[in-house]
Amino acid sequence: MNFFSLSLAALLLALLALSFKEAGVKGAPFVLLGAGVLVIFPVLERLMSLVSFLRAFSEQSAAAPYFSTVLKVMGIGYVTHFSAESCRESGAASLASRVELCGQLETVLVCLPYIEELLSLSLSALS
Repeated sequence: MNFFSLSLAALLLALLALSFKEAGVKGAPFVLLGAGVLVIFPVLERLMSLVSFLRAFSEQSAAAPYFSTVLKVMGIGYVTHFSAESCRESGAASLASRVELCGQLETVLVCLPYIEELLSLSLSALS
């Protein structure tokens, strides 16, 4: 599916969810969640080919461990954003805030070895 088809499908599903909401049907959040999944999966397939290309390219350089961490952080960010927005659309704003907090903490945990390395390098430079 190309970008324009995905955009059109998302727009039509958003209109369907809006009409459900106006008619009082309680399934509108599920339509929106399904639309999000429908739109994201074809893009993920294309993204995986890009990630594999970039991973192969980075393995040829000295930045391979850093690149892997950058990919993890980007993945955490996208999943966190998608999950939090889905929670907000479903009316669970407080849960969305918790998902965002967990994503931020997970990002710090993934970067922790590099933060520790940077701090030890700074301390050794000062002494």
